[in-house]
Amino acid sequence: MPPRTTGPARHFHTREDEGSYIITGVLTAEMGDQRFEVAPSLPVVATRCLVHVGEPRDEEVWSVGLINPSGLEGSFAAMAYHLGSLRQPPDDDVISAIDARRGVLPADGTPLI
Repeated sequence: MPPRTTGPARHFHTREDEGSYIITGVLTAEMGDQRFEVAPSLPVVATRCLVHVGEPRDEEVWSVGLINPSGLEGSFAAMAYHLGSLRQPPDDDVISAIDARRGVLPADGTPLI
């Protein structure tokens, strides 16, 4: 994730737990009502139905993501196909529909940065 950019908007998963292991950079994360900085070599876990969001601070963030159970990878493939075919900004309705098919739903809140 490039520095000081927004990642996926605040959301929650209805079907799976999501984890990330930070390799480089610092990620500002909100999990439910807690906010913290996640440094390299630390994991961050969002259990299903926990509202979460994460955004890089002043440097690029590299992480490894883990999803349990499997199935959400189909959403990443659909998202990559949609974004790769664009010649204009992404269509929020298409992205929301891709997420909703996989049980990923938006949550209210403002960006972290």
